[in-house]
Amino acid sequence: MVKLKSYGLEILFFSSALILLYFIDIHKPHVSLCPFAYFGFKFCPGCGLGHSLYYLMHFQFLNSWRAHPLGIFAFVVIIYRLCTLTLKTLTI
Repeated sequence: MVKLKSYGLEILFFSSALILLYFIDIHKPHVSLCPFAYFGFKFCPGCGLGHSLYYLMHFQFLNSWRAHPLGIFAFVVIIYRLCTLTLKTLTI
């Protein structure tokens, strides 16, 4: 029963994150959750990933690539993880 709860929390986290990224307006000023930005670093390897996922889910593939080249890969990994967790939950 413990595994079922942890799978459910992970499914909830990833799916709600994708839903939030789909509906958020990226053109308005927003709060950054980047720890690199908080510490004053100019370079962050993950900055632009959220924008990339937003553009990808709105079928703007070129903008997605420009925002972050690994956005498409990250999206595929997240969807794959959601599918495997859902199948594990259904087979338990």
